[in-house]
Amino acid sequence: NTLEKGLQDCSNDLFNNKLLLLQAEHYAANCEVKKAKAAYEASIQTAKKFRRVNDEALAYELQGKYLSSIVDSQASESYNKSYRCYMKWGALAKAKMIKETHHVDEKAESNPMKRRRDW
Repeated sequence: NTLEKGLQDCSNDLFNNKLLLLQAEHYAANCEVKKAKAAYEASIQTAKKFRRVNDEALAYELQGKYLSSIVDSQASESYNKSYRCYMKWGALAKAKMIKETHHVDEKAESNPMKRRRDW
C-alpha cells in the first residue's frame, strides 16, 4: 500500500548513507582504494543531502582514518570536516577528541552554539 511504500522510501533515505559507509569500510578492508574513496564520498554526500550532520561527521571521520592509513594528504581535511560536523551537531566531547587526536587546524573551529541553518 501507499503508506508502506512511503515508509520504505523514507527508511531507504535515512539509512542509505550508512549502507554506503559500510561499503566504503568493506572496500577499505579489501585494499580497493578507488572504490573505498568513492563510497566514502557517496556516504558523505548522501548524509549532506538528507541533513544528517551526525552521519556526515562519522563518514568524514572514518574517511580520515582510512586516508591516514594509506598516507593520503587529504586525511587532515577529512578530520577537519568531521570536527566541524561534530561541533554543528553539538557533540562537543567527540569534536574535542577529534581535534586533539588529529591536530585539527584552528581555522576549522566553529562556534559550538551555531547550528546549521538548513535544519
